[in-house]
Amino acid sequence: MSRSDDSLIARYLEGDAEAFEDLYRRYASRLLGFVLSLGADRDAAEDLAQRTWLRALEALDAYKPRGRFRPWLFQTAYRLWVDEKRSGWERRRTPVDSEEELEQAASSDRAASGAEGRPPADPREQASACEERELVEAALKRLPEEMSRTVLLRIDGDLAYREIAELMGCPLGTVLWRMSEAQRRLARELASVRKG
Repeated sequence: MSRSDDSLIARYLEGDAEAFEDLYRRYASRLLGFVLSLGADRDAAEDLAQRTWLRALEALDAYKPRGRFRPWLFQTAYRLWVDEKRSGWERRRTPVDSEEELEQAASSDRAASGAEGRPPADPREQASACEERELVEAALKRLPEEMSRTVLLRIDGDLAYREIAELMGCPLGTVLWRMSEAQRRLARELASVRKG
């Protein structure tokens, strides 16, 4: 039986180091994928993900257990990324180019859809899903930066719209418009790719 994030944090704060390892295993690949999707190259993303975990460890005693650990963790990563970007980090995107990275992406997808622990689907379905993901990622890259970032925070970070607005320093209406416009543009682009 899987323990909640909040119960793992409580156990860690009581001295059970293994509880934090469970949290780390639960979110490490998704966090790394999120940072990569923001535009970091692999080395910079791994560094930023590790610093996010260190920052989380330092702040766990101040964390308020509300069942919102994942958004809290991803907010921490996003804030660190913004700080890096302000200090001159160039926006680069590293394509998935190794079997290990492809497996990590697939693991993230299975975890997000609740399919963890089940055998992979038919290879044709896997190939189709991988192609679909590549199409969506390519379409996301063509969106304006603030719009794609909003989508990533909502989907990968599991943040509420108000949290995104606060994090990005913009009105809630702007966040809602960005999401709506992004969905419209992505749907139109994907439909035209499928026709062609």
